[in-house]
Amino acid sequence: MKAQPSVEAVMNHAAEAPTSHSKPLVGAWFAEASSRHHDYLFPVLLTFTSDGIVFGNKPPSSFESMAHGNWVSTGHATTAFTFRVLFGSEDGSLSKSLKVMGTLRYDAKSDTIEGSWSVYRDAEKVVDQTNFHGARIVVES
Repeated sequence: MKAQPSVEAVMNHAAEAPTSHSKPLVGAWFAEASSRHHDYLFPVLLTFTSDGIVFGNKPPSSFESMAHGNWVSTGHATTAFTFRVLFGSEDGSLSKSLKVMGTLRYDAKSDTIEGSWSVYRDAEKVVDQTNFHGARIVVES
């Protein structure tokens, strides 16, 4: 099995590649996240579209959907986002859903992002808080 690149390696490569986006956040990002409730880093893929949609993925649990949501610019280099994740069960029924709300800051000089999000279950109860940092996934040839 091929080793996965670290966020630092992706960030170093991204720093060398120019961005051609009129909305700098638009595109796909590889990030590392650390949870308040876990002692390890985990990889996250985030995709921001120009029409305000955000998709997210992490190493999935059984019967877990990809994250789907929306994002808005909140300032020159800041963004807020909300997405939902569904969890099913072996019999096909919905076992739970989570709402994730967060903010991030974009650094134009390094073409990187960093931010945090909170995870809510049952609409109001915070079950986890996570910090993340990442870099754009650039086209390589």
